[in-house]
Amino acid sequence: MVHNALAMDLVTGPVDTTPLPPLAPSLLNLVLEGKMTEPDALQLLESLSTPHACSTLEQLAFDLGFRPSAEFLPCLTRVLDLCGPALKQCRWAAEGEVIPQLTANTSLQNVEIKMYRVTPRLRTIRRLFDAMLSNITSAQLEWLDIEISLGDIPDPSHATIEKMFEGAYSAPEAVSAFHAILCRGIFDGILAGDYRKVEHDEGFSADSRHSGVQITLEFYSTIKDVLHDVASAFMSAIKHHVITLFAPWLDRGVLRLVFIPPTFITSRPMPGMITSRSMSPAPSVVTCTSETAPTEFNLDRWTTEPTGLQLLQLLSTAPHPTCTTLGYLAFDLGFRPSTEFLLCLNRVLGLCGPALRHFSWAAEGEAIPQLTANSSLQDVRITLYGNTPRLRTIRKMFDAVLSNITSAQLEWLDIAIHLDDIPEPSYATIKKTFKEAYTAPEAVSTFHCILSRSVFDGLTAAGSGEPGVQITLFFDAYEDYSQTLSVKSAFMSAIETYVIALFAPWLDRAVLRLQFNTRDLDWDGTDTIPVHVPVTSTSSFKTPTSETTTQHADALVSEDEPAEAEPWGLGGGIEPELAVDMGQGWAESDDEVGCKP
Repeated sequence: MVHNALAMDLVTGPVDTTPLPPLAPSLLNLVLEGKMTEPDALQLLESLSTPHACSTLEQLAFDLGFRPSAEFLPCLTRVLDLCGPALKQCRWAAEGEVIPQLTANTSLQNVEIKMYRVTPRLRTIRRLFDAMLSNITSAQLEWLDIEISLGDIPDPSHATIEKMFEGAYSAPEAVSAFHAILCRGIFDGILAGDYRKVEHDEGFSADSRHSGVQITLEFYSTIKDVLHDVASAFMSAIKHHVITLFAPWLDRGVLRLVFIPPTFITSRPMPGMITSRSMSPAPSVVTCTSETAPTEFNLDRWTTEPTGLQLLQLLSTAPHPTCTTLGYLAFDLGFRPSTEFLLCLNRVLGLCGPALRHFSWAAEGEAIPQLTANSSLQDVRITLYGNTPRLRTIRKMFDAVLSNITSAQLEWLDIAIHLDDIPEPSYATIKKTFKEAYTAPEAVSTFHCILSRSVFDGLTAAGSGEPGVQITLFFDAYEDYSQTLSVKSAFMSAIETYVIALFAPWLDRAVLRLQFNTRDLDWDGTDTIPVHVPVTSTSSFKTPTSETTTQHADALVSEDEPAEAEPWGLGGGIEPELAVDMGQGWAESDDEVGCKP
């Protein structure tokens, strides 16, 4: 559609018709809308390529529904050159990495450039910024709006990811050269931002009186499965990189940066997910350089270890590693992490340092990330799957997690331990399981010293809200034959005694809630040990204290003859002598387990 000074419309004919003669009327506004094909648009531009037709054009708007060809661009450039200083407003929206040449338009006040399906590479984005901003020569510029929508990621291969992140960490001289572009005198007239939403009507709003610069980056397409983590990491790197590039404008208060996280759809179920995302993620808005942190990084269940390892390596790349500004890290791994993966993760955590505020880890095995460098953590969530049901193993994991925390700002700690199936309900297996616990008084006292460190003084007590710590233990496997169920019931009962003994200081402070699944392995029957609340009268447990719980723990692995324990609650599959031996682990809580009718 074309609007001229006389409010006349020009309707273009088919492609094969005789070319239109030069237009006699002088034009003020020209809008090419998305429904126009490239041949029609090209014919129209050729008809307008006269000094008389373009010398009075003040507004040009191109919202193309096609990717402009090499033939289209020279014709567009001729029109822009002929417009010269008369052009006041220019809007360009097209697919690809095409930028109109605005060097001849020295009186531009309003420039809007939107590019769709741009190749997701940091080097490409940097090149586009260079070209757009070097291209502006108008000292009258009041409003600049740049929107870059990134296209599909071809595949999660090593070569593809490496190309995406190539050039992310520019040398200081390259950043200085870009800053010199931003500090040119032609940009001095840009005022502090007035970012009112403008609804475009035929290219420009009737009320487009706004000022400043707005730059938006997002993924144009929907990301699926494994590519979502690559896209998320890429957006995190973009944010850090772009904030560094545009620091002069952020410091002046004339720039608003908008980063829209990639939306995604998944084609597979995600059991046990500890992280979630909205299908319409909230954008991250930056208006000053102090907002470089926190940023976020996630690895989800569908990411393979090689891809995850490469993303971690990219995060920790010198000289300006992105992870130095990360405030949120979340890992929900679908694989058992290797030694190489853990070493790389620990390097990232070390580089994050005090910037990291929130950390979430869910993985198979007993591996615990090193959080000693993260002295400002406020929220820690650890979920461990497929662990051997041994008290020694459980104690070792508690030691590793809690000794590892150095943040005095900790507000919430959530530890969930998923126990694997008991290999076989044999005498040797169960004997080993119970006998390996560290339950000597000095061992319990050592663990109490860990809990009593000053870094945990800020944990919330139950009286002032939710307790600051939650610990959950349960079996993942659900067997229905009585022998295995009975063994698991006895083991879980012993765990209750043992864990209450270990965590007596926190129970006394009312900062801890313990949860155990019950003897029937039904979540509806989960036992919860409330903070500083005595267990019900059906149990022989007393209100946990350091003294009484240590005695419970001592009894758990006593080498003396076990107390008499009748095996009624164990089912017919358990031998009496095995039940008696197991009694040393749960005789004190027979009523809790229900061993006597």
